[in-house]
Amino acid sequence: CTVLDTYLDNLMANVPQLALLLQEQGFIQNIKFLRTDDIPSLMIHPSTLGVETAQPTTTTNQQTFSPELIEMNAAMLLRFLKTNCTRENSTYLLHRTAGDTNIQLFDISSISQMRQRKWVWWLALCSYRFACRLEQLQNKVLSPHDKVTRREYRERQRSLLNNTLNLLEDLADLDGGHHETIAAAVCEHLADTFLWSDEAEGDVGPRDSSKPAPWASSSQPYRKVTPDCLNKAHDHLMNGIKKLTPPLTKARAKNSPIEIEALSTQLYGIHHKLINVCLKLADIHLQNYFSSNLLQSLRMAARMLRDATTLVEPRDIFDFSKDATDNSRLYGRSILLQYAWLWEFCGHFARSYAADPLWRERGHISGNDLLSLFKEVDSACNNITKLCFRASKWRPKTSVSVASHGQVSLQSLSGIVVLPEDFEEIEASVLQKEGCHEAISTSKSILNEQTQIKRDNRLVLVAASVCYSHAVDSYLFLAEYNSDVAKDGQASIDLGTMNKISTKPDEPVAPLLRQRLGDASNEIGKILLAESRTVLLNENADRGRNMSHVSAIMLASAQFWFSQGLDQFTAGKDLRNIALLRCNLCQCCKIRANTNVILPGSSKDHDKKSNAETFLQKAVDHLVSAHEAMGERDADSLTWDMVSEELAATLLVLGVRRRQSSLAGSGSSHPLFLPGLRLTPGAEKEIVEPMERSCKIYESLGTAHARHQAAAAHYQLAMYFSKVWTCQRDEQKTRDKLAAAFKHFGLAHQYFFLNAKGNESTFIVLSLDFSNLYAAVSGEECLGKALGISLDTKEAFSSDAISAAFERLKPSDLRDWFNNMSTLSENVESRIMKLLLSLTKLEKDNNSKLKKDSPHSEKYKGMYREVLTHKMKSKIEIDGSTHLKEQSEFP
Repeated sequence: CTVLDTYLDNLMANVPQLALLLQEQGFIQNIKFLRTDDIPSLMIHPSTLGVETAQPTTTTNQQTFSPELIEMNAAMLLRFLKTNCTRENSTYLLHRTAGDTNIQLFDISSISQMRQRKWVWWLALCSYRFACRLEQLQNKVLSPHDKVTRREYRERQRSLLNNTLNLLEDLADLDGGHHETIAAAVCEHLADTFLWSDEAEGDVGPRDSSKPAPWASSSQPYRKVTPDCLNKAHDHLMNGIKKLTPPLTKARAKNSPIEIEALSTQLYGIHHKLINVCLKLADIHLQNYFSSNLLQSLRMAARMLRDATTLVEPRDIFDFSKDATDNSRLYGRSILLQYAWLWEFCGHFARSYAADPLWRERGHISGNDLLSLFKEVDSACNNITKLCFRASKWRPKTSVSVASHGQVSLQSLSGIVVLPEDFEEIEASVLQKEGCHEAISTSKSILNEQTQIKRDNRLVLVAASVCYSHAVDSYLFLAEYNSDVAKDGQASIDLGTMNKISTKPDEPVAPLLRQRLGDASNEIGKILLAESRTVLLNENADRGRNMSHVSAIMLASAQFWFSQGLDQFTAGKDLRNIALLRCNLCQCCKIRANTNVILPGSSKDHDKKSNAETFLQKAVDHLVSAHEAMGERDADSLTWDMVSEELAATLLVLGVRRRQSSLAGSGSSHPLFLPGLRLTPGAEKEIVEPMERSCKIYESLGTAHARHQAAAAHYQLAMYFSKVWTCQRDEQKTRDKLAAAFKHFGLAHQYFFLNAKGNESTFIVLSLDFSNLYAAVSGEECLGKALGISLDTKEAFSSDAISAAFERLKPSDLRDWFNNMSTLSENVESRIMKLLLSLTKLEKDNNSKLKKDSPHSEKYKGMYREVLTHKMKSKIEIDGSTHLKEQSEFP
């Protein structure tokens, strides 16, 4: 009977093997494993029982019973039961007297309704075993494509499991014990029936590509489960936790280690599934702006993660040393992975809130709600990082809090960060009286005075960077742990999940996650950069203090955030965003070059001009690095052209700044005549090379704006050569510089002559400077060309130019335009008169050298008379007053 009972038990439970423990006087002597098919022939065989026999064993083992006969009788018995057990919700008893071949079937429903504990217990276990058997059949027998049959099996399994729970509750009412561990296991099985990813009804469709998704959602379990199934699974798992919590409390009170370990392990498994369910629900709520449900899911995940850590903490789960056991490492790794997922979802929630106004309109949620959530998550999970990182002596590599020396955390979200070296330099160089601390507090107060939406966005973005950095640090730690495991050769640890952390094996963190952290840092830097500019523009406002100091603090903070974003984009190999971050850092350097305050990084040994050139050179270096990172234009033509245009503009400004600081009186158009002011070849190259590079870049772009800027660059080069050609050491160099001046003036004049509308003032000033250069060269021919260039400016004063100005300018700007053009018209008139006077004198001298009967030229004399006549008529005296003509045309 023992052999038959064992065989049937294994067969009904679908157990492949039987373990026999051979004891002698209470001590285990041996353990034997038998296949289920070998039980009839080997279970009581002497070799199995370890008994030595004098008779030699035969080659074939005699079976205790015939399995084929048993299976035939079982099939007949099942048909008999199926024929006679026809009443629903009834209890039957199958009975056979010993030695009798007849079988009797009794309906004992009335007896079972008397609520006897033995019957209830048997029925509960029977239902549970049948439910487990159905689960095994679905996994091993049914085809994954047979959806109908699998759904029927699943519904039947849920019915059996619910019946088991009801019977266990009835048993508890009969004082038969609560059987918490079995009830919790039944609840976990019920949850599993809703979490089968390939069997969930109505799999979740593809995510809307216009809505960004956390990367964690692609590596989590339950990706195809519907929200309804997830909520039902959540309820069953919570029910299982409620059933196991009281016995665990009692076991701890009794200080029973075996019970504590068993209950903690079972509870941890339920917590682990519940955390994954909450995170998947958070992912779904994140797509649909269900803010209250999202807050609840993330809070629940954080609390469950804290409780799960408490359950297995005594096992040293965060001890990743070589002496630690594999099981403890797996517990720690799974907790850290869920910890990283949780912070990743929090970071994306914050980033999405700052970028999408629908969270306020549809979600009805404020920034304070998010910040309170993140603080609660941090409070719940803070113990995990302490236990893990400190025990392993591992220093976070991406944490914004560490990089900012503790100035950024979920308790300090202003975004103002002044690194120690910058703090000391600011305090020593520009804040000797007021103090750096006061400037920092003023900066924070200015940021707090922003509008509610702007303030919330800034605070939430800083919180997003903290959340993302927690997730990235966890992934990095797990990657290092995995590499240590591989080096130690511990292949028994399953690394399958960790291999999904990145799309490439050599990248421990997904580039998408680094991109989001870099994007959040970039947005914070842009906010602070804009505020720094605003403070500089409003320096003379009613605050009663030098606001440039405050701008210095904000600018240093903006650079910190841009640097953090650049580090993440570089690690993620995001070429386009690397270029954009370099452009933002270039803007910071330009502000430093143009500000009237010595900012962090300024040199104390040089004057403000050299500091300006230093920062402009740093700006150029950033843009050159952006080009080097992209490699070639085909990688991203739009970004490449944008960086190129910014680089050309910066090079032009750098060249002009160097020219202004190197040449005395460079603000005027007059050339230099003192040989002592001659520049060395190296100094001249530092001035000319940036502007020539700027010209080449603008000309290569080919856009209308680039052609305009190229002409401006030629103008600046012409201004330089027109100043230095007179102080060269020999005639050849003088000719070379003069020729370069004429060349660049000609190119600039050609463009602005053809595009004078909208550029009238620039064209006039350029023409006057070009005319001055020709006038500086002796000879009637050069003076004639100077006069012609001056006369070309008439197009800028024409009625067409005035009509165009009326169309494109506002009334207030139009008044300034007329005043400016009036001043320029006087300058042009004065220049023309001087040139005509000089040409008239030359003409007179030339005529005096001619014979009396030879023809004399009086062209310039006549022109000079006409100009004098026009100048006299341009003023009209009315009622004793002299007025200018109405400003509809120029004199």
